[in-house]
Amino acid sequence: MPQKFPAIRLVALDLDGTLLNREGHVTPRTRAALQAAVDKGVYIVPATGRPLASLPPEVAQLPGIRYVITCNGAAVWDLGTDPVGAVYSRYSNAKEHHTSTPVCLLHSMMPVETAREAFAVCESCHADLRIFSDGYACTDARSIALAAARAAKKDSTEARQPNDGRFTILRDAAEWMSRNAFAIEKLCVFFEDPQQAAAALPRFRAVPGVEIVQGSPKNVEVTAAGVDKGEALRALADRMLLAIVDTGSGWVMPNHNLYYSIKPDGTYVEGDYPYLTYNDLYDLRKYLSSSERPEIETLTYLMGEKLQWMQNNGVTGYEKG
Repeated sequence: MPQKFPAIRLVALDLDGTLLNREGHVTPRTRAALQAAVDKGVYIVPATGRPLASLPPEVAQLPGIRYVITCNGAAVWDLGTDPVGAVYSRYSNAKEHHTSTPVCLLHSMMPVETAREAFAVCESCHADLRIFSDGYACTDARSIALAAARAAKKDSTEARQPNDGRFTILRDAAEWMSRNAFAIEKLCVFFEDPQQAAAALPRFRAVPGVEIVQGSPKNVEVTAAGVDKGEALRALADRMLLAIVDTGSGWVMPNHNLYYSIKPDGTYVEGDYPYLTYNDLYDLRKYLSSSERPEIETLTYLMGEKLQWMQNNGVTGYEKG
């Protein structure tokens, strides 16, 4: 008997080495695959260690992009109907671009004293330092020069990022931190070789209340303890569930079938699956019940409408129980 899989509703994609190729671009084949997914109502969510300012405009322009997980999950953004403008809002030269205002749905920042202690370790490394705060990518002139030198090496696997305004250059990082330690999403240090990074790891891990990961053997990334992309994705899914509740009966067609998806302009799209959506709602209600969350009446209502349509049209294969 063939295995039944729930319909895919959301795809979260890392950037470097996944969505982007070695040159830092989205290939035509990838773009076509994403368009096909969006046409079926699938949400495309970039999930990256970068801050919002470092989300490539090429990615923000992709079909279906609205939500993005940044800084390893420390922030989740709603880019609205103008994703490119939302990214440019975090550029140092934002006044040179058309911008829009993104909404931060989740912010898991480091406690002030934790951020200060982690920053002190970063400074002691005398390496390329990046400070991510409120979507901005902050650094200093010395770090930019170190990054350029690494990029010139043919063996470098680090993601190439142009200095096109996406970096906010600080005159004095320590002075800036003294005023902004309360707003740190992530600290990132790039070393010249893996040995230097490995030698620094014990000092970073000794800082209480942090999460330490390495995006590559040559870097160390620091966020608040418990931050990860999976938890951020779960938080985003919860917010999207609330959106379903808010739109409620709008999903129901006159014949009791459900619309398939909703567009950014608020119009609904027909062409729902015969029974897979019902099974998805069934599984979602089952999950919410097992995790001791309160029952959501909207889910029960939508399931009831879909069930009536299936029974009226002789559809089988749906979950029963």
